[in-house]
Amino acid sequence: MQPVVGEKVITPDTHPKAAPEVSVAIFAWNEEHAIRSTLNSLFQQSIFGHLGRRHTRSEVFCVTNGCTDQTPVVAAQTAEQLQLQHPDREAFTARVANIVERGKVNAWNQFVHHLSAPEARVLFMMDADILIDAPDTMWNMITTLERDHEATVVVDLPRKDLAGKNRKSMGDLLSLAASQMTLAAEGQLCGQLYCIRADAARKIFLPKDPAADPVGENCRAHFWSLHFARDCFEKPKTTGHRPDDHSPPGRPLLQDVVTSG
Repeated sequence: MQPVVGEKVITPDTHPKAAPEVSVAIFAWNEEHAIRSTLNSLFQQSIFGHLGRRHTRSEVFCVTNGCTDQTPVVAAQTAEQLQLQHPDREAFTARVANIVERGKVNAWNQFVHHLSAPEARVLFMMDADILIDAPDTMWNMITTLERDHEATVVVDLPRKDLAGKNRKSMGDLLSLAASQMTLAAEGQLCGQLYCIRADAARKIFLPKDPAADPVGENCRAHFWSLHFARDCFEKPKTTGHRPDDHSPPGRPLLQDVVTSG
């Protein structure tokens, strides 16, 4: 039986140990066909082994919200299977928080203010329909945040899967060119995957999306833009080049780590 907490159904923590220092959220709405691949990609990240060797722990929440398909069930089964098979399974817990109300804004607020461990010092947020190609991506992100004490947020640079195709059509090339134009602007926050200092995140409560529709998502993006634009006027933005990143050939997912403080 799964315990019910308010409007959230949370799978139990079957490996209660020391409080986690890193908390990860995968926000999912009707992603039953994608969530398995995303979770497989996540648990291939080296961050879990690195944290284990530091004798610290992490937690992973798949935060499903308002799903009308089998996303919560698939996520719970996959997370349980992957944790049992993972070589660093003692260093993390993986659970599903199924929120009845649809909307990423509400899911974000629930994770930051209620689900994530109060002791967590870094929060990762990611979408449920992405793949993280380079195994050290998340570890590079958190170590960049640790090195730069002025930084608040570290983001990756997203890449379309088209970049990995050996033969690209004209449509593929146009799509990739458009993406590069979008990424040319400075001070961006990629919402697909980023990490933020927990103390900074917990000072933010995103405006609630009453309709849980794209208008609400635009409101969330606008709010983030205003928040970090204001912050960047007070503190300089730092860009740290990562020459040590060795992404698989043809699929560079993370060339630079951009931090905002």
